[in-house]
Order: sequence, then structure tokens, then C-alpha cells
Amino acid sequence: MASGAALATGSILVSAGATQETEEPERSFEAQRGWSSHHGGIKNSSAIPLDGWLPAPTSVAWEYDYTGDVAVVDGAVYLRTDGEVHSLEAEDGTVRWESDDVGAAGTPAVVDDAVYVGGDTVTALEASTGEVRWRAGFESDSEVSVPDPVVAYETVYVVVDETLYALDRADGSIRWERESVTLETRDGEKTARFASTPIAADEESIYAGVGEAGFVAFDPVTGDEQWTYRERYPNSTGGYHDDLTVGAGRLFTGRISDGEEFPVLDVQTGERVGEVSYRFPLAVTDSARVRAGRHGFGAYHYDTDYRWSIGGSTDAWGRPIVIDRTVIIAYHPYSSEQPELYGFDIENGDELWSFSLAKLGVEDYKGAMWPDMTYVSDGDALYVSMRDRIAALRPSEDGDEDQNNNPPHLLVQAPESIEYREDADPDPDEDGTDFDVTVTNRRNETTTIEVRLEIGPYDESVSLELDGGETDAVHFIVTSRDLGAGEHDWIASANDVTETGTLIVTDPEEC
Repeated sequence: MASGAALATGSILVSAGATQETEEPERSFEAQRGWSSHHGGIKNSSAIPLDGWLPAPTSVAWEYDYTGDVAVVDGAVYLRTDGEVHSLEAEDGTVRWESDDVGAAGTPAVVDDAVYVGGDTVTALEASTGEVRWRAGFESDSEVSVPDPVVAYETVYVVVDETLYALDRADGSIRWERESVTLETRDGEKTARFASTPIAADEESIYAGVGEAGFVAFDPVTGDEQWTYRERYPNSTGGYHDDLTVGAGRLFTGRISDGEEFPVLDVQTGERVGEVSYRFPLAVTDSARVRAGRHGFGAYHYDTDYRWSIGGSTDAWGRPIVIDRTVIIAYHPYSSEQPELYGFDIENGDELWSFSLAKLGVEDYKGAMWPDMTYVSDGDALYVSMRDRIAALRPSEDGDEDQNNNPPHLLVQAPESIEYREDADPDPDEDGTDFDVTVTNRRNETTTIEVRLEIGPYDESVSLELDGGETDAVHFIVTSRDLGAGEHDWIASANDVTETGTLIVTDPEEC
């Protein structure tokens, strides 16, 4: 099929560059590796799992003079640039292959030995060579573009001209298709067509937008309808289907707005369980949501109801992504301040690291804002797509800069005051105060951490050797008779991380 063919609903046209045996789709769900497709993966969640924290980037490993949407899987970078797809070695940026102009658009979806891309057609490429495996186009009187494909259950899901197609990922043939959905409205039932945006999927279902403000869940293998939902009082500006995101047992809907709220649905039942607004696409894990607004960003943990936030000037923070325990987000204030990329601990909002975008030649906010700048990760490096090129950021290998300098997390439990006792039992347990210092190693390798407490004449330290992600605690005991009555400042530290406070030793005779 020639590049640029007109597409729409009706009959599907398939041309093959290589044939594959068609297998029955598996109902079991297998999590995909790396940053594999649109917004990170089939959930569109801008979040991927990793065993720990993302290593802190300190240097530019390589640059490539093309730009576009990026996927990174199994040590290979797949870049959609103009109508082509390029594949690079993730380690050093060496070109593996460049496809022909296949009219590609959006982010490639990489699954096992194939790369799937939308645009003029649905095109399947060999992941090892870039050769066309098959192309599926759609006859129509009007030209439309195929949105980013979602690939799961051995099936490629796309919406073209308001029809949802489930294509066999081996040869592009149709497994099933749906042209419309019946929604319950205030005035009865209404037939609605599909929104031409990427769908979302998870372990049980696929999710699509329909009509003005409706949503539907299907069985991913059979195409049977599981539930439908329609917003009762939709807003006048629409945009309910621009970003469908699955995570934490919820389907997040809506679009970028200045505070407008959009429904959050239970993925099992389709019931409305909340609402959300966001300035950039959400990042959602299995238990938490990270959201950026006009005046800051933060995380909410659904399992504990714990939330944290970081403020800032208007629109200073950009789009968040999550690599397991690390939130990565751009900082680009409307000022002379240098824009940077930051890493924060998703659990508590602690800053882990920062990377000056001046190292990439980005000197002001204009070049650092989404979508002019995007960033993805496979857990080993950050890949930044700018207006004219992409770059890979990694920990330095020359020893000049600290590799993976994610600092330890430090938590100190200490009393605010104790009573002075001159004639108490000399046993510290009877006349002492407890400082419990808990430390988590936020590096991904085994690290020695020196835990120290300093207060008055007391200066003690203990060395802990912790595996990546391991937590341990040190118990210090300080006696009131060693300190004396009065206020005593203390410092607890874990390597370079410190926490300070004041302990008051009260004199009963002066009270």
C-alpha cells in the first residue's frame, strides 16, 4: 500500500511485507517492558515499574539529530520522526536501522519482535530490521490519521473514523470491530460513535471514549461490552476523551485545562468515584497519582490517603512521569532562572537530584515546556526529545561526578523535652531519651551509610550497609545528666543528609 493512502471505516485493506502464523489471543495479561508506547505503555499512565529509583543523570551520553516521539525497550530506542521510524542503540546512540517513509505519526508501540505505528495506516515493522511486516489501511472519502496504537493480548487496538478496530498483531486482519455504543441519557438511550484518540488497556479490559462525554469498557479478547458511563452534565468545551489513563483501579478522563474537573471512574464497574483536573497529562501508578497544576505539583496515595505537594510560580512545573519510585518533572519558571529536570521520591516528595538543562543548550522556559520538550525512560537513562534532536542522560562514567547520587531518606523520631534528673539510676534506660534514626538506601546498589547523632557532648555514629531500597534503624540514647538543663540543638545525619531539632532539658526546681 502506498504511503498517504486515505483511511476511514468500511473495508480494511492489508498489505504484507512478511507473513506470520496467526495465533489465538491469550486472555492472560503480560506487563510490557520499558517505555513501550504512547504515554509509557498500554495504560497511558506515564509510569513504568523499576526495582528501585532512577539513577541520577549527571551527563549527556549521546545526542541524535532527529526528533519526535520515543519508545525505549530492551536496549533499543525507537524514534518516530516525520513519517519514518528510526531505531538506535540505547547505550551509545548508534543507528540500528531507519525505515522507509511509511506515513508514521505518534509514538511507536513496541511488543516483542515488532514495532507498530499509526499515521497514514497501521504499520507493523520488524523490530530487528525496520522492514514492513504488514500495513492496514481503511477506505474512505475523507483523509483521517490513525492515532497511536495500543497493543495487548496479541491484538492492535485503534480507533479510525469513529470505529474501534481490534487487529491481529501478526497479520493485521480484523479480530473484531465496533461502530457504536448505546449510552443511557436523561432522555433515554443514545447511540454514540468512538472518539479518535488512543484507547487505554489493563489486565481486564480496554477502555475507549464515546460520544460527547461517554466511556465504555470492553473485553479485550471478545469485544463484549462490560460497562458504559456517560457524564450527566458535560461541559460545553468537551475534551473528555483527550487523555484516557488507567491506574490505581481507576480510569482517569479529560484533558489539559485551567482547573476544569473531569470524571474518574472505577475500572471494574464504571461508577464515578471522583474527579480530577490537570495542567499536563497525569502520571499514575498502581497506588498513586501525580498531578501538575498551574501553581505546583504533587502526589496522592490512594492506599494511605497521604498526599504531598511542591509549590512554585505560575506554570513553573511541567509534565510529570514516574519511573517506579522516582517522579521526573521539568522546572521552567518564566524568569531568568535556569530550567532543570528534577527527580523526587514519589513516597514523600523528597528531592533526589536535579539536572541543569543548560547541558543540553536549553537556556530558558521556551525550550523546556511540554510538548516542545518531552522525556521518557527505560529505568537506565533519561531520553529527552527537544525541538531539533534527542539526547540520552546517564550517570557519569568517568568518576568526575557522583554516580546515582540519590541521597538516603532520613527519618528521626525524638522527644521535644525531657526532665533533668541528677540522682537518677545510672542506667541510661532509666534516665535517657531515645533518638530513633531510620534510614532508607535510595540507590539501587548496596551502599554504606554512616548514621550520626550530635547533641551537646554526645557525638556517636554507626555504619550501615544497606542493599538497594533497604531500610534500617539506629537507636541512640542520650542522658539528661550529660546534657544539663537548657536547650540543646541536635543534628542527625545519614551521609550528607541531615535533620536538625532542639531538645529541652527542663529543671524541676525552676518550674
